[in-house]
This record gives sequence, C-alpha cells and structure tokens, in this order.
Amino acid sequence: MAGAVHVNGRPIRNAAKLVIPGSALDAFIDISKLFEDSTTRDQKFELTSERILFEDEDLIVIDKPPGIPSQPTVDESRDNLPGALRRFLSYRDTPRIRISEFINGLIATRPVWCCSPSRDG
Repeated sequence: MAGAVHVNGRPIRNAAKLVIPGSALDAFIDISKLFEDSTTRDQKFELTSERILFEDEDLIVIDKPPGIPSQPTVDESRDNLPGALRRFLSYRDTPRIRISEFINGLIATRPVWCCSPSRDG
C-alpha cells in the first residue's frame, strides 16, 4: 500500500468516513510505492458495447474488469473507467459516415447532427 490516512491516530480504511471538526488528520505516503503497481498502469482499457449491461438517459451500468481504477488516479497515464467511458461515448455518439457520389442507398443518422446550425453553414 502506498499510503494511509489516520484520524485521531487511528487508521481509516473507509473513504466515506465522516470526520468530526477538530479531528487530527495524518496522511502517510510512501513515494517509493506510489507508482510501483505497473500491472494496470500500462494497460489501456477500451470499453465495448458488450460491457454495457444497461443504459437509459439517466443511468449506465458497466461490467468493469478487475485492475481498472473506478476513478482517475494521481498517475494521469493510468487508464481508468471514467476515461474509458468518455472515449466510448465520444466514439459511439460521433457520426461515422463517409458518403461517396458513386454510392446510393439508405443513410441513417441522428437528426441533431445533420440539422444543427453549426452544420448548416
């Protein structure tokens, strides 16, 4: 473990621990261990539609594999779930249409994309 937090001299393992005003907080960081775990730091996680278990306009449920942090870490090069989700949604929600004058047929696209004021000009 690269560090620990103590409240009033006692180690705390629950990040949601309520801290009472006036409590003594001590943070311990072992810099030599901070970037020691390279098993996932170098691992890029690409979220795929198979890992999306449920999605509506308010909620998305993802099957997260082990070893991928659920939040960004101090090491900005280490991939994490929010970063992978941003990339996935950006790629999925960006139109990928190549239209050629020699091809005909049906085209499906989002009306917001084709009719937005920034695209009409």
